[in-house]
Order: sequence, then C-alpha cells, then structure tokens
Amino acid sequence: MSATFAEPIATVAPEIEVRPSIRTEIHPETRIAPTPVAPRQRVATHSRPKSATQKSKAHSIGTIWTLRMTMFVVLGSVTWSASSLMGQVMAESARREGIRAQARASVAMKTESALRQEVDQLTSDESVEAWAQSHGMVALDGFDKATTTERKGLVALNR
Repeated sequence: MSATFAEPIATVAPEIEVRPSIRTEIHPETRIAPTPVAPRQRVATHSRPKSATQKSKAHSIGTIWTLRMTMFVVLGSVTWSASSLMGQVMAESARREGIRAQARASVAMKTESALRQEVDQLTSDESVEAWAQSHGMVALDGFDKATTTERKGLVALNR
C-alpha cells in the first residue's frame, strides 16, 4: 500500500526521496497483537534551487574578498604596531646606553685629572729635590764652593 501511495510524489518530483514509516503500537494493558498504523511520509530535500546556489557563490566571492582584505589590514596593523614598539624600545635602550657612557666618561675624566695632579706633584722640582736629599744625594747648587773633603763622596763631577 505504501508503494502505491509514494508513486505520485516520485513521479512529480524525482529529486525528492520518500521514505515510508511504519509504526506499530502495543497497548500495555491488553497486550493485543500490534495493529498497523497508517504510514507517514517524510520528504527529504537534498539540494537547493540553482538560483539560490548561484547567489550564494557570488556572495561567497565577495565575502572571501572582504575577509582577505580584513586579514591583510589586521596583519598589517599588527606588524606595524609591533615594529613601532620594537623601534621605540631600541631607541630607549640606545638613549640609556648613551647616558651610561657619558657617566663613565665623566668618571674617567675626573680620575684622569686626579692622576695628572699626582704625577705633576711627583715630578715637580721640589718633590724631586726632597726625594734626592732623603736618599743621600747632594744638590749641585754651590758645588764649586764645597771643600775637598766634601768632594770625596761624589762619584763624578761635571766642570
């Protein structure tokens, strides 16, 4: 009975598949043999009309283009932001390194000037003369006036 019932739909619309459904009910109190219930027909559609498919393809091309452009803009913005941030970080680190180099240079200049003063003090005439006298050397000032007994301690004499 179900095959004859499904024939008119199958001949009118061959793309529609009809599946008959047979339900049987058992009454719980009577436990009588199952009685067949009239079958219901289910209509299954598998495809859209061609006009809707063509519109969705045209729409999908626009959507794909829009998504690609959006991704390009987003990636470009992220790249630009990251490179700007990295540039700022590098510029700041260079500035700090310059400040540290100036501080080191000023400390070096102060140390150098202190050492230069010490060297000047040690090489002055007064300090050399004091060192020579402390080591038993005699100044040549007034050597001609010295007596011969004083000359005996000298090794060389420049006349």
